[in-house]
Amino acid sequence: MDKLVYVDPEYGTDITDDVGEKMAEIHPSQKVLLGVNDGAPAAIYHVFYRYYTGRGNARAQEKYMFLPKRGDGWDTVELVRIFMDWCERFNRRHPYRRISNIQVCSIEPFALSEREVVL
Repeated sequence: MDKLVYVDPEYGTDITDDVGEKMAEIHPSQKVLLGVNDGAPAAIYHVFYRYYTGRGNARAQEKYMFLPKRGDGWDTVELVRIFMDWCERFNRRHPYRRISNIQVCSIEPFALSEREVVL
């Protein structure tokens, strides 16, 4: 039987419990699922960004972006482009909640998922 395990991207230590707690406490709108199937290995990135609302109010927000895990990892430039593409799709789907002047302040690896075989 396979079990999904989350590891720290920098140290490789098991952080499954910490990731589970964090994902349980954040609002579903803070999760951006891009090309990831439920239970499939993924790379999770923490994105902090600033933007203006349709009424011109400044806001800061954070999202957790789930991407398919790649052997060579994701380049920061690719991550920013992928996130900005998501913002464009968000604006098309929600024209009444448009966001503009988006500035990505930081994108940091949060966790990597791996399959662990449980016998």
